[in-house]
Amino acid sequence: TINPILLTVDEEYNDDSYEALVSWGEEVLEQFLSSPCCSSWKNNKKNIAGFFIHGFIDYAYGYHLAKPFQYDEMLVEDMCLDILPRKMSTNEKDFKQVAPALSTFFEWCETEGILKDTKAICIKLKKIDGKIYEAAKDPSNWGLAKSLLY
Repeated sequence: TINPILLTVDEEYNDDSYEALVSWGEEVLEQFLSSPCCSSWKNNKKNIAGFFIHGFIDYAYGYHLAKPFQYDEMLVEDMCLDILPRKMSTNEKDFKQVAPALSTFFEWCETEGILKDTKAICIKLKKIDGKIYEAAKDPSNWGLAKSLLY
């Protein structure tokens, strides 16, 4: 069952919403990564996918107050071309897995009845796939903490 707070729109940051979102994200991510659609993935691929999906859910709320039921193409583009490359510190080649991992996750969520209408998001992810890696390897897109690491 979905916590009703995840279906509400927040006008400002809300600790209860964030905690419910983190709990939802961990539960759904665990189900996804142990599902048949990820069964052929090696552990490294599962770890990278989990890292980006968790980061996406976390930062989408932190920067846009967006919960999974509010995601749209504009949010996905901003998250993948600006926020994730700026905030997520990992090997830049891992960013080549962002679009495929998120697309697979969103498609799985729709198949499982967890999210609706993910087709437009998945189309957007396919369109920007190559740009995500380019954004991630450009140091001018990095935030301060990431700049200090790399």
